[in-house]
Amino acid sequence: MSDCRVPMPTYEKPHAMFAINPKAVMAAAGWASKDLSRQIITGLKMDLFCDSYRIVATDSYRLVVIEGKCQGTGEASFVIDAKSLADQLKKSDNYLIIDADAMVAHAGKANVPGDLELLSRNEHRVSIGLRKIDGKYPEWKKLLPESLPKAVNKDGTSINASYLSSAGKLVTDIIGTRVSAPVHVSSESPNKPMYLWANLNELAIAIQMVVMPTRQDEETLNNYIKEG
Repeated sequence: MSDCRVPMPTYEKPHAMFAINPKAVMAAAGWASKDLSRQIITGLKMDLFCDSYRIVATDSYRLVVIEGKCQGTGEASFVIDAKSLADQLKKSDNYLIIDADAMVAHAGKANVPGDLELLSRNEHRVSIGLRKIDGKYPEWKKLLPESLPKAVNKDGTSINASYLSSAGKLVTDIIGTRVSAPVHVSSESPNKPMYLWANLNELAIAIQMVVMPTRQDEETLNNYIKEG
C-alpha cells in the first residue's frame, strides 16, 4: 500500500509512529456512536502494530472492523474521539501519521507518490491533537464468527435499510466509486445479526461489519454480547 510508505518524523527519543490509510479512519468514524452518554463508543478503537493496524467502531446497532497493512515503529492500543479526528481529515488526504506517544496525528496529500519520502521534511497539511477516551470498550470480538461463513443470506431477517446501505458506502468511501468490490453477506438465522465482509486485496484491507436486526431495544448489541 502506497500510503504505508510514509517516512516517520524524527525525534531525539524514539516515538511510536504509525502511517495508516486515512480513508479507512474516516469510513470507520461514520460508524461510531454519536451518543455522548456512552462516550466510549463515540471513539475509534485503534490497535497499531509495526506492519498492520486494526480500527473498530460501533454505535450499538452496527459494528465495523477494518484491518490493513501499515508502516509502524512499535505497538499501541487506545480509543480516540472519532468525530474530532474525522472532522480534520479531508477526502484528498492520502497519508495519516499517528504519533502514539504525543497523541498527535499529521495528515496531508502528496501530489506524486514518489514524493512520499519527502513528507517527513515538509509541513503537513494539518496536525491534529488526538483526544483519548478512557474506559472499557465493548467485547466486539464476540460478535464475529471464528471463520468466514458462506455468503448465504437466510430469509426472514429484517435489517434497517439505512444501516445496510451504510455498509456499502463504507467500502466505497475507502476504494472509490471506480472500482467494484463485492460485499459478502451472511446471517445465521432470522432475527440474528447480519454479518458482512469485504476483502480489498489490492489495498491490503479487510473489512468486517455487523448490522443488528431491527428491534426497538437500544441495548440490542450489548444484550447480544452478554448472551454470548
